[in-house]
Amino acid sequence: MNNINFNKKIVISILVIFAVLLVLLVFLRLNHTNEIITRADIKAITAMSQTTDNLRTVNVPSGKQSEIVEILNSLKKKKVKMDDFGGWQYSFWIEFENAPGMSISIMDDIMTVSGEHYEISGYEPGDFDFLFEQE
Repeated sequence: MNNINFNKKIVISILVIFAVLLVLLVFLRLNHTNEIITRADIKAITAMSQTTDNLRTVNVPSGKQSEIVEILNSLKKKKVKMDDFGGWQYSFWIEFENAPGMSISIMDDIMTVSGEHYEISGYEPGDFDFLFEQE
């Protein structure tokens, strides 16, 4: 009888540990979002910069669009709740062939993606300067 109770305790302990690990994994997965641009049917990207005194706007050539997507998706992101987002250094409007567009703004360590805010790491303010060099 003691052996059966001991086995039940082990099984219950294992199930509880498994459940806790599963919840933790789901939580981490939801809060650490990786790729923000998952669609391949990009029609156009408009980039804007406020890193100088003048607002600069450029229609990103199709040959550079994948580079933008790669940089944006490579940033480490953690979803955060914010009431207000003050300003931006870079802003992107991404149009898709078969879906609504997406807006992305970056200021220091905060990225806003269509109204959702993320803390980011791996971003340097000059990451997108190459887009505006040919102006």
